[in-house]
Amino acid sequence: MVTPLADLHVHLEAAISAELLVQLAAHGDIALPAGFGPEGFTWRDLGTFIEDYELLGQVIKTADDYGAVALDYLSRAAALGSIYVDFILSPAHGWMNGIRYGDLVNAVGAAVDEARAAHGILGSLSLTAVRAPGAFFGPEIARRIVAEAVARPHRLVRGFGIAGDTGFDDLASYAPAFQAARAAGLVTRAHCGEGEGVKGVIAALDVLRVDILDHATDALADPVVVKRLVSEQRLVTVCPMAHVFVGVVPTLAAHPAWPALRAGLKAAFGTDDPIFFRVDIAETYGQVAAHTGLQPAALASFTRNALTSGLLDEKDAAAGLCVLKF
Repeated sequence: MVTPLADLHVHLEAAISAELLVQLAAHGDIALPAGFGPEGFTWRDLGTFIEDYELLGQVIKTADDYGAVALDYLSRAAALGSIYVDFILSPAHGWMNGIRYGDLVNAVGAAVDEARAAHGILGSLSLTAVRAPGAFFGPEIARRIVAEAVARPHRLVRGFGIAGDTGFDDLASYAPAFQAARAAGLVTRAHCGEGEGVKGVIAALDVLRVDILDHATDALADPVVVKRLVSEQRLVTVCPMAHVFVGVVPTLAAHPAWPALRAGLKAAFGTDDPIFFRVDIAETYGQVAAHTGLQPAALASFTRNALTSGLLDEKDAAAGLCVLKF
């Protein structure tokens, strides 16, 4: 049996294909560093990852570019057997290029609708603030993002979260933005526990009161926290290859997610930054199957978790659930 797939954790800028990256760079007369090209990104180290992610923001410069990236990724994901993708979208990266919030979400939303009409794949958007230095990042920008979402509602914008450097600032300083997001009815999520220890996961749970934990890798090795996550049925997005590449875990075989999943962790999967980590969602599900021994029916439950995460409205979630045959 073939398990229908869902990608609940993919950053839109990094969802670009190598071919489209080259095309947009040529159009903008931007020189790409060694390692970018038709064969994709050649991994070097975490420092160059951060630098090159910022380069994506120079290449993907217009709302139409964002729409093109979204449509291309959804088309490729559908061909792999995906029935649902939630894009993590940073309005601040658009603002850095002078793209207004409404133009950005409308362009990406139109791409999601086009992909659904062409391929039957569902899509949604999770807005994200970023923990990083600079005028476009930080707690005040996080509140501005939520305010934009409230002032200019879009039916596909269903989530709000925080990404970026988990060691940069205090996660608790984003609590006002998360409170506003919850009041607006948005599903909340946070990158946490990725090299910062268990404390980030506890802050995300108890201070930000998030619905979804993104990564939470450090906590998956802590049996006490895992027991809590299982007991509370907290949804965690797991991106196995990303954790290996950034050095949070040494190898795929040693990933703490495998015993946590076997223990009943409620999870969904993601590709995170596929242009960098050279992994697609079908390979991700394959890694899970290989390292946990879980059968197709169990793997389908993770797709169900994604569909019922709240990042789709009830009608779209029901449409996705109809595709699951397990």
